Amino acid sequence: MRKYQIQKSWGCIQKVLLGVMSVFWFSGCLTIDPPKHFLIVQEELDQIKALSSDEARFWVREFKDANQGDLAFWSEAIQEEFVKNRGYLSISEEKIQDGTGREGTLLTFESTLNGVPHRYLFAMFVIPGWSANTIRVAEYLAPVEIYEKYEVSIEQSIRSLR
Repeated sequence: MRKYQIQKSWGCIQKVLLGVMSVFWFSGCLTIDPPKHFLIVQEELDQIKALSSDEARFWVREFKDANQGDLAFWSEAIQEEFVKNRGYLSISEEKIQDGTGREGTLLTFESTLNGVPHRYLFAMFVIPGWSANTIRVAEYLAPVEIYEKYEVSIEQSIRSLR
């Protein structure tokens, strides 16, 4: 009887360990419904890159922030970087939710590159962690006329990010 209980307990411990390992293994994978008319050209655990046939670029990535800055801090830092340091024009700032219901910030900028006006969308989500936060970022860049063509599809895709 005692041997059976030990074997049964060990089986339960193995199942728990396997479950915990699965959570850690699969928690680092980005998941997103790609925007319509975009082809995924690179997919890794922490980033996804996609292109449209007319070369609009969409990039989703995540990275760790050991300093644990919150969403307000990072939103302000990105605004400062793009407007003051890079000379972009800030078009809009709004809230957006990802596929888990987490609130993020959606920033839109405009700049002229090689004589052509471009729009740049920057969506960001901060996932609090014990020793570091995880920052998830989605970026979309295209000339204005192409940008507007895919804008709705891009935002729907960002809302599916998990």
